[in-house]
Amino acid sequence: MLGLSHGRELRAVVEPYLRVAGDRRLLERVLDNLVGNAFKFSPADAPVAVRAFARGAEAVVEVEDRGPGIPAEEHNAIFQGN
Repeated sequence: MLGLSHGRELRAVVEPYLRVAGDRRLLERVLDNLVGNAFKFSPADAPVAVRAFARGAEAVVEVEDRGPGIPAEEHNAIFQGN
């Protein structure tokens, strides 16, 4: 994959034959940001898990970590649509 784990445990489960259409570099950048933040904001001994699967005609990627999460007051600024 992208060399994201920085020597830490990264658990990845990808649905067989999953295909995603898009710009490879942009998709790698998104994954790098998501996984990098998971490692940055979670305990050093905690694993990070990534799952990718199809839901209907869409691909879903989930990143799970043991970090504190994003404070509720910051959700609007982070998750607003552009």
